[in-house]
Amino acid sequence: LLTAASLNSTSSLLKQPNGQTIYDLKKNSRFRLGLEFGASSLANVTAYFTMGLFGLGEEYYGFELSGTTLSGSSSNANTGSSNAITLKTLSVSTIYELEARYNNLDQIQFYVNGVLLGVIRTELPNGYPSAFPFFYIKTTNTVAKSVIVSYFEILQER
Repeated sequence: LLTAASLNSTSSLLKQPNGQTIYDLKKNSRFRLGLEFGASSLANVTAYFTMGLFGLGEEYYGFELSGTTLSGSSSNANTGSSNAITLKTLSVSTIYELEARYNNLDQIQFYVNGVLLGVIRTELPNGYPSAFPFFYIKTTNTVAKSVIVSYFEILQER
């Protein structure tokens, strides 16, 4: 994904599959992806990598980036609330493997490069996401920003 070198430029990938109930957030699941941010600074960057559309009132879980700060986050549409925990500071030109495991419907575990860095137990999604996956990057200055998603994997119990 690549933004233009203009204020508030965005780039996103959003998949809204036919039969959206194929992915059920009431089942154990795992979302994993590899990514690398381009050579420009992460200052003035906002990015989301989620299962489900990121936003209040949506059902989702995954990762969000604000500047260099990576967080794990989730949202429950029934409560209209979200939860986020800080995981790690990221750098440009570094490859990261991010993984979120939704286990036993009572917690989401967040891993970076195979290391467990945080757990969320409240505001867990509990239904069908309106879209999956959702990848998004935005620059809030006039410098182009980029992220390479080298792969993503979605696994869910039957």
